[in-house]
Amino acid sequence: MSEQVCEILWSKKMQEYFNSLTPNMPEGLRDRYIGYVNENARARGASEVTELDIITALLRNTPVFFRQNISNIPKDIKVDLSPLTKRDLALMSDDIEKAAKIAEVGCNKELVNKILNVYEEQFSHPQVAVSFRTTTKPVEKRSLDVRYVDVWTSHDPYAMAIENGLLVKSGHPVDNLFYDIKSNFPIMGYGVDFGVLNGFAKIWMRIPTHLPVPLEKLQLIPSFPDSLKNYISLLSKYSMDRIIMVGIDYIHKSTNIYFVKRYYGDLSTETVTSLISELGFPVPSNELIEECAHALFFYCTFTWDSPKIERLSFHRVAHDQSQVPVHLHPFLEKYSLNAPILGDKRKFMYTVALSPKGNYIKLESDYSSGIMADALVETY
Repeated sequence: MSEQVCEILWSKKMQEYFNSLTPNMPEGLRDRYIGYVNENARARGASEVTELDIITALLRNTPVFFRQNISNIPKDIKVDLSPLTKRDLALMSDDIEKAAKIAEVGCNKELVNKILNVYEEQFSHPQVAVSFRTTTKPVEKRSLDVRYVDVWTSHDPYAMAIENGLLVKSGHPVDNLFYDIKSNFPIMGYGVDFGVLNGFAKIWMRIPTHLPVPLEKLQLIPSFPDSLKNYISLLSKYSMDRIIMVGIDYIHKSTNIYFVKRYYGDLSTETVTSLISELGFPVPSNELIEECAHALFFYCTFTWDSPKIERLSFHRVAHDQSQVPVHLHPFLEKYSLNAPILGDKRKFMYTVALSPKGNYIKLESDYSSGIMADALVETY
């Protein structure tokens, strides 16, 4: 690192201090953090870096789970980790209502605002990914869901839902699954999903990608559906034997387990066809098979009431609107062209969902202007 970076002075002492805190940081990531440090100095109107500039940059831009890897930070230094510019939740609420109109579904604005306020720190945080998701289901069965995925703040989304009356325990095993997973597996962050009409719906539990959980260990979780045991051998046959996320749906009382391409490898159309068939689902059109073969990750939905997998889902990222498969359904073009998004990066995620009740496409607009889509590509 040079003595001066972008007209901000780094003394030899500050260079050595930065290196002592980040001895194993990859070079590309190191350059990114140097930029954050410089930004902190400029924000103070200073021309020289201080220890506090370095510490604040590291802590503010490092996910909670990985902050333990930053060493030698003095315990008595007070660092303001609040984001510099929070998102406007009033604007987000209005945009949610606009998205609901585009999706041709109703919107309970009072309920939306209540949930945004309960999870205010997450939805307003400029580094937390936020997206709106709808589907190609018939209008009468369609919904709009709003979600965040947060690896930046320490919080307990389940406790917050219970304490604020968003979720009521029902005596079902789903009530126990969150803490059963949390106490047994490493968790680097959480996501929450709510419907604009039905309210609080799901929690995602993000497992660090470098610490995937072996599939067979999941069957040891007492509250997990027993039906998983019927599929461990078959899924492992396709190298789907390590999971990187668990989703818990409190409305439908179901759970998803997620497998990532990094571990199961590229899928040919023949492999996808075989996988779908062996899992007991009708093989869809060649057009959908082709989409599935390029999936970034794959997930299965289980319930406590059936010995069979309820749904198969193949998830992809569209780096701009032109990559959304609008030819598969006319609604995809309407929503992707008009969905409100912060900033100028119009990125999307879409999922081919296969179900005995019929196949459909889930379309997710990255409201956070690329944070969700980019994180998926970079992480998985």
